[in-house]
Amino acid sequence: HNRLVMSLSFSLLSPVMPLFLPDLGVTERSSVDLWAGILASVTSFIGVFSAPVWGRLAARYGRKLMVLRSCFGIAVFTALMGAAGSVWQLLALRAGLGVVAGYNASAIALVASQTPEQRLGYALGWLSSGNLLGTLIGPVLGGAIADLTGSYRMPFYWGGAGCFAAFVLCWIIVPERFIRPTDTRHAASFASMFGVLIRSGGLLPVFLVLI
Repeated sequence: HNRLVMSLSFSLLSPVMPLFLPDLGVTERSSVDLWAGILASVTSFIGVFSAPVWGRLAARYGRKLMVLRSCFGIAVFTALMGAAGSVWQLLALRAGLGVVAGYNASAIALVASQTPEQRLGYALGWLSSGNLLGTLIGPVLGGAIADLTGSYRMPFYWGGAGCFAAFVLCWIIVPERFIRPTDTRHAASFASMFGVLIRSGGLLPVFLVLI
């Protein structure tokens, strides 16, 4: 349920982001196209560098804590985007969103670490289904909110509220039995983990297809 709410809330923004740009002073067609691409990409670009850091902290302090951190951070930055006064402020907030990202990886790690092995595939399947369902419903709902309210800022506020609801739900109903590791001397570096990806054979084609 948490994954569904987060995916739905985050995807509310996809249909309104380009339409929001003229309200921020970007009126030329070519500029709207360029800024829409930059704003769509910057979050993931920053997330490439921040996600490994959050992953290492999750291994030390718990996966649930990282899920809560990400839910709360995404909620704050998403709501603040609705109050942006310029495209540069929106860009900074989208970049900040990338810094606090890492929800997907943390959620998968949390489910994988807390689910009995015989039910792991079932649990991860539901997690993936929640993500896909939210991604399908979110854009339609975001466009409907903008139309009904007459404001391209409202989907941002609704998205922030939805992410905060996911934060509360995770805090209250998601359990975690976490034992902090006593030996962290052998933590893998980013370079060594990428080396494992290259040598794994089957994973590398999947990685390239996803890119």
